[in-house]
Amino acid sequence: TVARAATGRGSDLPGGDVLVVEAGISGLFTGAGYALIGVTITLMYRSTGVLSFAHAAFAAVSAYLYIDLVDGGIAKPLAATLAVAAATVYGLVVERVVIRPVRHADAATRLIATLGVLTFTSGVLLWHYGFSPLTAEVLLPTGSVTIADVAVSYQKLAVFGVAAVSSVTLAWFLERTRFGTAVRAVAEDPEAARLHGVSLATVARFNWGLGAALAGVIAVLMAPLQSVNVGTFTLLLAKALTATLVGGLSSLTLTFAGGLLVGVVENI
Repeated sequence: TVARAATGRGSDLPGGDVLVVEAGISGLFTGAGYALIGVTITLMYRSTGVLSFAHAAFAAVSAYLYIDLVDGGIAKPLAATLAVAAATVYGLVVERVVIRPVRHADAATRLIATLGVLTFTSGVLLWHYGFSPLTAEVLLPTGSVTIADVAVSYQKLAVFGVAAVSSVTLAWFLERTRFGTAVRAVAEDPEAARLHGVSLATVARFNWGLGAALAGVIAVLMAPLQSVNVGTFTLLLAKALTATLVGGLSSLTLTFAGGLLVGVVENI
């Protein structure tokens, strides 16, 4: 604000109002990360009835592996691809080893199972990496665009773009495709869906693999924007869960809007 006053640039709004507007705009891009995690949690809940805490574990694995690979001399695009692939594989392993054995249990048991995945993963990461925060290199080229006097980096734009496109695509997929209908049918009545020829195992693998992959993508994009430690993505998960409340654990569109709202309010 002082710099704009000295140069004659900026808005005619009072200084405090300018700061609020700038914080709100910046919060939209921060909240996009919460929105995408919230969307994947909502997708998981709609399709399996499981409220997943394991997404924070998938994100943490992806972020730490990305940092490791880049520090080891691997090109950043390849490191990001390998990190997301590892998170996806981990999601599939969790589905087979942890979730499938309790698929007929009550909702509380399945929720505790996902919390166990997060706790176990956090312990392994702490054992291997320690408590000291790590920093990740920015995946995209340095640079920014200016939106209403707010400089937004390419990395933050990528977070927003990936979150928006993924949310719209997933909403369309669930409502407009045959397999999307099968996913929703499994959530509503697994036995009826099985009798109509839907493979419950295939749907479960798809849900967990996709959810882990999206968590991995957002982790790689958000890791360079903050320090990375074991608690980073658990906190991100808490904010994403707030976004799911706006969507009522049913609407992907409202969940996305809820994530943006959380980011804006947090920044302001």
